[in-house]
Parts: sequence; C-alpha cells; structure tokens
Amino acid sequence: QQGLRGVIIAKVTPGSRAARNNLDGGDLVLGINRKVVVDLADFRAQMGARPAPLLLTLQRGAARGELRMD
Repeated sequence: QQGLRGVIIAKVTPGSRAARNNLDGGDLVLGINRKVVVDLADFRAQMGARPAPLLLTLQRGAARGELRMD
C-alpha cells in the first residue's frame, strides 16, 4: 500500500522475546512507544534506545492494536 510505513516481522524465533510476547511473522510494526516507525533503520534505532517494557503499535491482517512487550 502506498504511503504505508513500518516494519514487517519476517520470522519469530521460538523462545525469543518476540515469541514470548506473542508477535507473529507477518505482523507489521507501525510504532514503538507511540512513535511512528518509518523503516528498518528507524525500527532498529528505536528498539536499541528503549528499555523494556515497550508498547508496540501493530497491524495483524486487517486488525490494528497495541501490544506491551516486556
């Protein structure tokens, strides 16, 4: 979709922090702590700069929501 921003989770490793917090492959991360994620570089910078817990804004299929990630 044109103008869509964020990062798609390609794969979630069993037992990882992402798996423990119910992220799935195909989830689209739109924001971290209510700050927009523009691209992969921005995602990595925001993840590295934020201590746990994190509040992720996600799109999964047609549904959007927030997920607290410890």
